[in-house]
Amino acid sequence: MAFDKLISDSLNYIHANPAGSVAAGVILLFLLFKRPKIFLILLLIGLAATGVFQIFAKLSGAGLGDKKLPFIN
Repeated sequence: MAFDKLISDSLNYIHANPAGSVAAGVILLFLLFKRPKIFLILLLIGLAATGVFQIFAKLSGAGLGDKKLPFIN
């Protein structure tokens, strides 16, 4: 499954951008302790976005890229 790839991409991003990763972690920890409902909503939105991304990745790999799109020259 793509879970291992997701973890490795996340770790690569963390190593490439340490300041942004620490800032995002602090903000998420703050939300977790002060506003857990907002944290859970953001977590669910992130999971839904990942699912939509996976659906589009599977659709694009289904051979649709080999055909010419209509109305585009």
